[in-house]
Amino acid sequence: MRAYRRLDPRVEKRARYGFGEVLYYIDALNVTDRVNVANRAYPLRNALPAPGGGATILPDDEEGVPRFVAVGVNFSF
Repeated sequence: MRAYRRLDPRVEKRARYGFGEVLYYIDALNVTDRVNVANRAYPLRNALPAPGGGATILPDDEEGVPRFVAVGVNFSF
């Protein structure tokens, strides 16, 4: 199984106003666009007969976070 790797840089700007503090940010998630496994299950319904008897159970993999950009604002009073 491959190692889980992801690069998520963030740029932040803090500003003070009369009512409190505001944090503006931009996140770039999974900028390398690496396909990572977020969840892996081994359900018996995927069992295949193995040579010489027994069974091989194939995993059901759910992919992780795709590449995308998130913009946000956080208020502190």
